[in-house]
Amino acid sequence: MGRNTSAKSRPLVIELIIKRMVKYLLKNSQCFQGTGLFIAEFLDNTVRKERAQLREELFAARQKGLRAIIRNKQLYIKGKLTHPNNFNNNTNKDPHTNSRELSSTMPPNITNPPCNENTPDEQEINTLRKERPTI
Repeated sequence: MGRNTSAKSRPLVIELIIKRMVKYLLKNSQCFQGTGLFIAEFLDNTVRKERAQLREELFAARQKGLRAIIRNKQLYIKGKLTHPNNFNNNTNKDPHTNSRELSSTMPPNITNPPCNENTPDEQEINTLRKERPTI
């Protein structure tokens, strides 16, 4: 890419079809140390901006003492998927609760959750095996 104007090495863009090969090369990039070669993922401007925003939210969550990671372009806080806008809007709430957890809780008027006892008819429906005819 570009003209060779100085002694700098020029970047070479390689597109790989198989994701497994990409992961393998990125994982073993330390093998190229001292050879003058460098391997990195090529990211366009939009992806770089998204990652920068996710990193800022990652650092903010970790400063609050929460376990946070970025995986597959998504932010996970305490093992729950958190959308970037939700984390910024919920800063005044308790940091140990997530908006997804609040939506899945029971309504406050129910004191005891119902039992998970299945009737015999429901047990037959929930089985994975088909009934065999008896001879």
